Amino acid sequence: MLKVGVTGGLACGKSTVAAMLAEKGCGLINADGLGHQAITPGEPAYEAVLAEFGRDLLDAQGRVDRARLAARVFSNPERVQRLNQLVHPHILQRIEQEARAFARLHPDGILVIEAALLLEAFAEARVDRVVVVDCSEQQQVERFRAKGGTAEEARQRMAAQMSRAERLRRAHYVVDTTGTLEETRRQVEDLFEKLSAEAARSGPQTPL
Repeated sequence: MLKVGVTGGLACGKSTVAAMLAEKGCGLINADGLGHQAITPGEPAYEAVLAEFGRDLLDAQGRVDRARLAARVFSNPERVQRLNQLVHPHILQRIEQEARAFARLHPDGILVIEAALLLEAFAEARVDRVVVVDCSEQQQVERFRAKGGTAEEARQRMAAQMSRAERLRRAHYVVDTTGTLEETRRQVEDLFEKLSAEAARSGPQTPL
């Protein structure tokens, strides 16, 4: 099994690229989705996050309001670090569980792990290849605003992430989403062919 981490800056198109790879037959684990699950009622990090950042984060249904949490956390690097400390161990545990299950069924397959903080929190050592999805910082802000956020919120979140230059330096492959969706798809198809060749050469591996 070849483990491939897909990462990138805010609103660069990580989920789009990961979904395209899944359409080609790759397994897919969404680390950010697992992080959202980890702070739902009854899940491991729920009470810890409330104790750290306040129970006023809860909405009327008793769920953590993620927009409110983001507003409280992303303006302060120390709070970002603390949130990551509370949530990431639970994300890693779930990734390991899902990776082992995938490996049992597809020992020669390609498993994609989509994670915004792959390089910051999960490290290249946990994957065989790193794919960085990239676009200009101005496009990141524009895309985030198109989803309902503000330019200031976008810049705060970008500041909390690894720099664009450092991400690109640590990439094995880069998918440039500056252009059209079809241009991105062509790059993903080429990437899939390369990953498939690598998976065939490497053979079965122990997951994570």
